[in-house]
Amino acid sequence: MKKQFMTIALAVTIIFGGFLSAEAVPCKVGAADKMPVKCEKPQKPTPEEMKARMEKRVEEFNKALGLTDEQVAKAKQIREDGHAKMKPLIEKKRAKLDEIRAVMDNDDLSVKVQDKKVEDLRLQLKSIDQDIRQARRDNQKEFEAILTPEQKVKLNQIKEEGKRHFRKNGMPMGPEKFRPGYGAPMMPKPKYEK
Repeated sequence: MKKQFMTIALAVTIIFGGFLSAEAVPCKVGAADKMPVKCEKPQKPTPEEMKARMEKRVEEFNKALGLTDEQVAKAKQIREDGHAKMKPLIEKKRAKLDEIRAVMDNDDLSVKVQDKKVEDLRLQLKSIDQDIRQARRDNQKEFEAILTPEQKVKLNQIKEEGKRHFRKNGMPMGPEKFRPGYGAPMMPKPKYEK
């Protein structure tokens, strides 16, 4: 009995000691005074920062493909048209997701009724997702139509490189090598068998 009590007491001490000391562990040391500095979460980028990053990525992409000024202007127009087509679809998707959350949070409905409504909403959501994918494919085809054969080859190389990077790292590739504002991938690395 005494041995079991001591084991439990030791386990509790270790667990709570770990929780208490976790906050005290510094993530970096201040340069001037060599004192520990408290870790801070990375700040979410502002819309202006996000826009600047996206513009930088677009410029790098245009440069990598070797687009002419005329192609850059056409590509920009295609992107803007694509955004205009996608916006109502994305809003429709968000509305369906909100409906699903509302049904799941509604305690007045039985589980069976909730499941049926959620299933119907998910089918509608699947249809919206198909429309979104089709709009993206159409936008991609429209963009590829303005490219020369050499640029199409380069585009395919860039796509393959991006796929390899995603398989290896589990996150999209970009100038910062991670999604803007995040220091770690948003999902675990996928495990591909070959």
